[in-house]
Amino acid sequence: MRVSTRLVGTAFVLLSFALLTSRLPAADSLPPLGGNRPPQNLDELWAGYDPAAEPLEVEVVHTWQRGDATVRMLVYTVGTFTGRKSRMGAYYAFPAKRAGKVPGILQLHGGGQRARSEMVEAAAANGYACISINWGGKPMADQQQGDPGTDWGAVDATQDGHNSHYGSLAPDDKTLDAVVSPRNNNWFLIVLAARRAMTFLQQQKEVDPERLGVTGHSMGGKLTVMTAGIDPRVKAAVPSCGGTAAAPKKLRLRPGSSCRPVNREPLYHKTIDDINSIRRIKCPILYTGPQNDFNGILDNLYANWRQMPSRSIHYSISPHFNHRHISESEFAGRHFFDVILKGEGTFPKTPQIDVALKADDGIPEVTLQPDNPLEVVKVHIYYSVDPHCLTRFWRTATATRTGNTWSAKCPVISTDMPLFVMANVYYPLEKQITGPAWNRRSPETFVVSSKGLDFDPPDLKAAGVVATDKPERLIQADFHSWQDWYRLEIGNDHHRQYHTRKIKDPKWRGPDGAKLAIDVLDPNGGEFTVLFAMNSWRAHQGMPTGRYYASKPIARTDGWQTVEIGLADLKPMDERSREGLRSWQYMTEFGILAMARTKRNGKQVVLAGAPWPKPRKFRNLRWVGGKYPKQWIMHGLSTIWACQAGKHVYVEKPLSHYIWEGRQMVNAARTYDRIVETGTQRRSQRTGICVQCEGGHVNIPACQAYDDHGKCIKTFSGGEDHFENFIAAVRNGNRNGLRAEVADGHLSTAICHTGNISYRLGRKATRKDVLKQAERAKGWGEMVDRLMPYLKGWDIDPAAATITLGPWLAVDPKTETFQDNPAANALARGWYRRPYLVPDLS
Repeated sequence: MRVSTRLVGTAFVLLSFALLTSRLPAADSLPPLGGNRPPQNLDELWAGYDPAAEPLEVEVVHTWQRGDATVRMLVYTVGTFTGRKSRMGAYYAFPAKRAGKVPGILQLHGGGQRARSEMVEAAAANGYACISINWGGKPMADQQQGDPGTDWGAVDATQDGHNSHYGSLAPDDKTLDAVVSPRNNNWFLIVLAARRAMTFLQQQKEVDPERLGVTGHSMGGKLTVMTAGIDPRVKAAVPSCGGTAAAPKKLRLRPGSSCRPVNREPLYHKTIDDINSIRRIKCPILYTGPQNDFNGILDNLYANWRQMPSRSIHYSISPHFNHRHISESEFAGRHFFDVILKGEGTFPKTPQIDVALKADDGIPEVTLQPDNPLEVVKVHIYYSVDPHCLTRFWRTATATRTGNTWSAKCPVISTDMPLFVMANVYYPLEKQITGPAWNRRSPETFVVSSKGLDFDPPDLKAAGVVATDKPERLIQADFHSWQDWYRLEIGNDHHRQYHTRKIKDPKWRGPDGAKLAIDVLDPNGGEFTVLFAMNSWRAHQGMPTGRYYASKPIARTDGWQTVEIGLADLKPMDERSREGLRSWQYMTEFGILAMARTKRNGKQVVLAGAPWPKPRKFRNLRWVGGKYPKQWIMHGLSTIWACQAGKHVYVEKPLSHYIWEGRQMVNAARTYDRIVETGTQRRSQRTGICVQCEGGHVNIPACQAYDDHGKCIKTFSGGEDHFENFIAAVRNGNRNGLRAEVADGHLSTAICHTGNISYRLGRKATRKDVLKQAERAKGWGEMVDRLMPYLKGWDIDPAAATITLGPWLAVDPKTETFQDNPAANALARGWYRRPYLVPDLS
């Protein structure tokens, strides 16, 4: 039964006092900046703030019972900012039947979400008091017309009202300070509200104030880390899919990585970025997240959490998922709280993982030593060679147990790609734990993960690792375990889905011209529907993205039947996905589904497929036909690799294949302080070049200019052997003496690329069309007129639409991009095939 129980003062004297004080200006919870100097670090940001100093002014709006739990919807005061109070809506629940005080948990929802009563009800069912704050400001499910809820007042930390300020510190009409300040940032305000919720828990009579924990998902995961890093009352933390901080420099420089752009405001990194909180966390902490999460990036997690001072750091990683968990990981967090806050048993230590790169056979070998090995149910060792964390396929290595240690070989297909390794260990979950309504029952096991280890190509080569792996056409022989896949709604005939990133791995990538074949067993027949994602999260730089589906009929038969799908069978799922695909090389995910769906005008539309009344059987997913493409290592990548290896470079023409690539070659020369010269002269001398000009010609090898009568009118001198020039520059360590330093070579090459790009984007036009466009630049009309006789000499009619007229390209010299022309910029940026990715060294 749900009862409205707004609690207000009834005494006349209290009411009179409230009316009197309401006319007085409220004192702000935070003092003004001294001398307009913003806080420079986390200590200064929170200096002098006491989250328990001001009254919470709690108002209980509704109360109800859910089983043995008492549930309340309430609001409390976060503080007063620029003269107005900020109020926070929340759900709070606790066990009605309890023996003494219980631990308290603060739950923080994710982006685009709202506080949910199911979360606090599940916590209460497990013996906790739990508050879930509604920081996003959306109306809560039980919030009725006229009910108070979240009202940030003069400030705003919501996505709907102030989304710009999760990354900004700039002042505006919804911020605290009139200068660039971390107190203007939304994350700071929400953490302040979270700390006030911790005070609420502390003050409840049913809560033990010495046993408080915090947990949250996605943006709530980041908030969990930030709260645990600044509030000493937090005794246990379980962030989910967030709180991994910005990528460190090593990851940003790794070719092909999925690092996000770094916030350009230095003060943000010193105060708001998660790394500042990570460096302060001392309480026990368990990170829960999947291998391919877009928000809590796994590579960032493993790199940054090494700086955490806590002596009790744990991980629980769900294989192959993005932004969701397997039950064994989700309930690991609830079990972790039981151990730390209730003292029920022990939680396994993080498994010890090591990789031996040096081996007689040249194949890296992983060894894993889990805690409590006698209790281990199963072990999975994963490795990958893909630097792009969001679309990385994690291979399952064949693990062998010897005593209390598990080991596995990790053959690689190239030593020019990095190696990533981690492992999962499963333990029995002996106690039944209650989850929220959508995942109520706990599994039989929970998963604990190792740290992640990574090795770059120089590490592999220095250790003598040998590329022993080869491309393979057979992607999967049997489907008994679905170990390399993630599955969704497999109990729903209309929505069941099976997805894998295996086809992105160089070992199983599709040959050009091949078809994807699979054997299917389904006596009922129907439709076989698949989904392909191309270049998800822009894993392949410069290539278009897209989502595609295909559907083939299945006959009613008791025997196995083969279904083949070619590129011509793929249909775009939306208008952003282009047609006419010519290669499998940039596919990042493959799915088998009951029905292919997309959104149109805000509604779900079924594109193909039909329900599966009974699960189908599959075998032998494979590529048939086609050929594997060959890769030409271009000058750009070779130059960058040489610079990274500490070599000076003399690079012949063409310097680069794309404008962006040329700039990265310049960046490599600067980053690694190498001498890089562009060679264009000596090669051409051996064959000779004669340039015909108006009134004469120039003989390039002879360095002489002649008039139309063959008379030498000028001789050029002052040049020298380019190779000698390069060697001299290397010896004296001075690039300024180079005749064609890489930056000069890049600019001259970029001019050629620009003309070629315009041509590639051009259209057939007549002389009249060309002259009209030539009016935009002085002298171009005369140049066009001089061109016409040459066309006639080759029997080309200039009046017909036989000339290719490229678009006018306006160049931004600072960014070396074209203004308002995405198609031209795509050609300037170029694209590459793994592992031959040109790194962004800007």
